[in-house]
Amino acid sequence: MSSALDSSGPSAVKRRTNASANSADNTPTNADLLDDDSAILDEEQQQALLAEFMTDGLALDQAFKVVMLALCGTCVFLSSAQVYHAVFRGGAGIPMVGVATTMHPYPELGYITTAAPFAFLMAYLFYDLRELNRDPPDYMAAIRRNTALAKGLMVMIAVAWINLSATLLRGQFGTVPEGSSADASMWDKVWWAVPMMMFSVFWYSVKEMVRVASEILDLEGLQYKLKGA
Repeated sequence: MSSALDSSGPSAVKRRTNASANSADNTPTNADLLDDDSAILDEEQQQALLAEFMTDGLALDQAFKVVMLALCGTCVFLSSAQVYHAVFRGGAGIPMVGVATTMHPYPELGYITTAAPFAFLMAYLFYDLRELNRDPPDYMAAIRRNTALAKGLMVMIAVAWINLSATLLRGQFGTVPEGSSADASMWDKVWWAVPMMMFSVFWYSVKEMVRVASEILDLEGLQYKLKGA
């Protein structure tokens, strides 16, 4: 995604704009002096192109948040079912993946700290999508929300990493629960690894959206700087 944006998106336009700024120091030719209309047209084209980049960026942001929301909804359902099974039914395993007894040293706490981040993320995505659908959309506010989301996802990654590490360390150095098979042990690790992988993918994608949006704002600032020169 980032390579395509770099080749034809804001970075490429920024390089062309910088090239135009450098050529402004050269002595203008007679054709340049007479062709004022084309210079005005170029400025209008730049503004239209920046507006198009912003609109496309917000549309991509909204589409990705819908995908995130769908995935989070599935994870909230599964993790909440596991919390109910462990806390209210006293189950020691993860029946939906065929694990009779998990190797997590504190399974109830692990299930709760898996379900809670997904529920919080789902609520935040509902709020974010509502703000993205405002008319007119606020581009700067969208960047601020994504920046805050990226920071929150880093905390969620850390919590998921602790849960996964606790399971792996107990399986490596602790007492393996009686009757636990190799296949069950593998699915136990997969259960605790999936949240960390999902949060990591979300974090990287949101960080890239913030990076591209910042480049578009840099282009807009450069345009006003050239206009005032």
